[in-house]
Amino acid sequence: MNPKDTTTPTLIAIISFAIGFLISELSDDGYLNQLILKAFAIGLFSSMTSFFLEFCYRPGNVFGFYMDFIEKYFRDNPKNPFGFLWKPLGGCVQCHNTWITFFIFAFANQTFGVSFWMLIPAIIISHMSLTIFIKLLWE
Repeated sequence: MNPKDTTTPTLIAIISFAIGFLISELSDDGYLNQLILKAFAIGLFSSMTSFFLEFCYRPGNVFGFYMDFIEKYFRDNPKNPFGFLWKPLGGCVQCHNTWITFFIFAFANQTFGVSFWMLIPAIIISHMSLTIFIKLLWE
């Protein structure tokens, strides 16, 4: 028996709650609404950046040499003590996406004053939207 794919119902629930928060006024000045919108913007921008970089890393594309480099020196080199960094450096698009989101969030935090509490929602939104991009555009 195969497990059920729960991506779509989970995504619908998250989007429904997010839309509910955006529509309702949770504070008089709309500060929470701005935080949620910024988290969505950071998450979507990060997932689009990850999707674009994954395309660029493919063989024959502009950064195709990068994947050859990290495969040779990180994944296939047993003497490298930092071989575990192969996935975060680009071997796994989802792992790479988490770090891209973290760095984009750090930039947004310093530039626009985005609250630190929006980091986890931004990573979740980025991960979910990247999963949708992969399912819709790669498969």
